[in-house]
Amino acid sequence: ISTVLNERGAIEVLLGSLISQAKMPDEIIIVDGGSKDGTIDLIQEFSQKNNIVKLIKAPGVNIAKGRNIGIKNAATPLLAVIDAGCRPNKKWLEELIRPFKEDNTIDAVSGIIKAECFNDFEFYSSKLIAGGSSEPDDNDFKVLGRSAAFKKDIWAKAGGYPEWLYTAEDTLFDLKLRKIGAKIKLAKNSIVYWRPRKTILKMAKMFYLYGRGN
Repeated sequence: ISTVLNERGAIEVLLGSLISQAKMPDEIIIVDGGSKDGTIDLIQEFSQKNNIVKLIKAPGVNIAKGRNIGIKNAATPLLAVIDAGCRPNKKWLEELIRPFKEDNTIDAVSGIIKAECFNDFEFYSSKLIAGGSSEPDDNDFKVLGRSAAFKKDIWAKAGGYPEWLYTAEDTLFDLKLRKIGAKIKLAKNSIVYWRPRKTILKMAKMFYLYGRGN
C-alpha cells in the first residue's frame, strides 16, 4: 500500500522495485491523492503491463486516509506499507514478512530505513532527520509508514491510521499499536532506501510539517 501525490519522478523507481521483488507481492495498491504531474499516467502504464498494480484515485486525501483506503480495498489479511520516494531492496518484502511465518503471534513488523544520499547536502540533512542516532535495534524502533507490515485485524483494532493528522500519522499509529499490546518485531534485513530532501527550502518545509504533526 502507498499513498502518492505528484510523484512522477519517484513512482517509476518504486513500482519497478516492487514488481521485481524476490517475493512478489499479491497486489500493489497505489492511492493517488490528485496528482497533476503525470503520476497517474505512469501508474496506469505499469498496471497495463502488471495486473497486480492497482490504482485508486482519491483526490484530496492525506497520507493517512490514502493508506486506510488502500488497506480497506486490499484482498489479503497481511499488508505492507511503503512511501513514494523510497527504493526497497530486492528482499525487502521477503524479509519483512519472514517474522510472521516464523511466529504466527506477531502482529506487526518494521523494516530498516536507510538514507540514500547523492551529495553533501543530502548526507547532512539525513543526519538531522535521524537526530544523529544509530540504526534501530530490537528495543528502540517504530512502525513507520516507509517500511512496515501488519495484520489487517490489528490495523482495525488500532483504529487505522489517524486521518485527522497531516503528518506524523505513522508515529501515532505506532503508539496505538503498542497501547493495545500488539506484538511487534524488527526485521533487520528488510531495507528501504530513502532519499532526503534536495534543497534547504524543501527540508525546512518537511521539518515544519513534522513538527506540526508531532
